[in-house]
Amino acid sequence: MRQEQKAAAALAANRAADAVTATKSVIPEPQVTPALLNKRVKEIAVQRGRRGTDHYRLLRQLEALSRLSLKFGPRIEIPILMYVVSAQFSLLRTMDDCMDAFTWRSCAGYLSRIATVLEDGYVLTSEELDESDLMAEAAGVKKMKAAASASGGAMAAVAADEKLVNPHTGDAETDDERAERLRQEKEASLTDEEKKQIPVIGSLSLHMTRLEEEYVKSLQQISHHSEEYVMRLRDESKLVSLLERFQNYFQRVDSVTEAAAMAALRIEHLYYRHDSIAKHVDKAAEFYEKFGEASMLHPSCLGDEAGKDQTDFSKFHPGSASGKPTIEEAASKVETTDWNQIMADLCTFVYRHGTESDINKAIICHVYHHAIHDRFLEARDLLLMSHIQENIYNSDDVTTSKSLPFRFILYRRASEYSRLPFCSTPNKQ
Repeated sequence: MRQEQKAAAALAANRAADAVTATKSVIPEPQVTPALLNKRVKEIAVQRGRRGTDHYRLLRQLEALSRLSLKFGPRIEIPILMYVVSAQFSLLRTMDDCMDAFTWRSCAGYLSRIATVLEDGYVLTSEELDESDLMAEAAGVKKMKAAASASGGAMAAVAADEKLVNPHTGDAETDDERAERLRQEKEASLTDEEKKQIPVIGSLSLHMTRLEEEYVKSLQQISHHSEEYVMRLRDESKLVSLLERFQNYFQRVDSVTEAAAMAALRIEHLYYRHDSIAKHVDKAAEFYEKFGEASMLHPSCLGDEAGKDQTDFSKFHPGSASGKPTIEEAASKVETTDWNQIMADLCTFVYRHGTESDINKAIICHVYHHAIHDRFLEARDLLLMSHIQENIYNSDDVTTSKSLPFRFILYRRASEYSRLPFCSTPNKQ
């Protein structure tokens, strides 16, 4: 296991070094402008999907651009982060591949940054992208067409293109300077409400759904007897927290369909937890987020003398004075969390706004959660009144038929735990 940790640390160091190199090479620091960043991002986006393209190199370049965009504000940073997240998912070449833990946590970190910006009142809007025009711009086709159709000939067109003049000052300017000037003029004409809108390419809901799928696939490919599996389970709390933040955002902007999809994913990661287990899992995740790996703590804070009033540091290590770090129960929200109410609120929201497949899974998960907490009457009534046994196999949508085995397993598990007879031949309508 230590060899695997060393290999992971070496991989992280190599990627960090590549990121520094990419930051220095993608755009010279003194020449960075928002317009130049947007231009460079679109040039990189064109290269994705081509044969022979190094997707890791493109990802490093996009990450470098995202770091350079920090000083220009969310309206420049967030669209680039959406490209970065999309590029991270593009690293997977086949359906059986799963995202490694380092890349997954990096992707979750970028999505967390987007969620933080959205919590400040920003709203994402869809930006239309004409890929044919984008590729033509990258290849210089437009300039060639303009030169060929110019009345004075190609040389006159090229000369006119080189003589760009700022209409306000009369000074000559380059293409990048003109693009930046036009961008600033457009930004100055926006209202305060329009400045809170960020046009992006991509879907947050799809990104979160894909992130959840990659997490589940990684668990399926790790031996559940290994320490790596236990360490991977820590990321579930981070995933559930991200789903909650984006669900709140979608509810704020009245996108109830996407909010219901986020709520359905949260249910799938909460329904099987008993309250006592959920409390300890979240406390462990909170400890890891604040203090890091427990095995990496200094031995001086774990000894018998740790935490005592030790003033003679010639005999005791200074780290022993503070003792072992702990999560204060009074300051932790884990102690006051009502998981029964959370499950009820999530399921109710999915019942109102979710798809038929999500509703069926939410019902079964809700029944199972009642059953493991010995709420027999609630589990029995919900299972019988929902008539889920009559349509567990029915699905009019072909795209949701893949979830039928999962729904059937959940139904059987909920039926057994709620001590109800299992219907092996449900009624067909």
